[in-house]
Amino acid sequence: MESTQLAPVDVFAGAIQVLLSFGVWIIFSLSAHVIGNKLQHPAPWLAWIPIVNLFYFMDLAGRSPWMALLLFVPIVNIFMYAVMFGDIADRLNMPTWLGWAMVLPVANVFILPYLAASGTSLRRPSARRNSAFERASARTS
Repeated sequence: MESTQLAPVDVFAGAIQVLLSFGVWIIFSLSAHVIGNKLQHPAPWLAWIPIVNLFYFMDLAGRSPWMALLLFVPIVNIFMYAVMFGDIADRLNMPTWLGWAMVLPVANVFILPYLAASGTSLRRPSARRNSAFERASARTS
């Protein structure tokens, strides 16, 4: 007959995993909150809510928050994740490649706090991010 009791090592390893996961969430959310303050987002507290923070990041990137739904599509999500953080890095006056590096495992734990600590003032969104309607109305004005 097999025993269903957990070994003390399993309980310890599970507790360590929960603590590490909680720590990464705190670092990620705090960094996103600081970035939101730097980019003058009206609700930086959204960084602390899981899933909602994906829409928050798209808004920080200067893109439609509904584009966050593409983060739930396999394969497409990798590209959208890179574009989103590349745009955020660009708006923080940091190299765009640094945001694209967020797709690298483990590196993303260090890159987001670096962006939060080193990023400077808000960069105005460039014309390439304006919709065709906005560009057309700007020419007629």
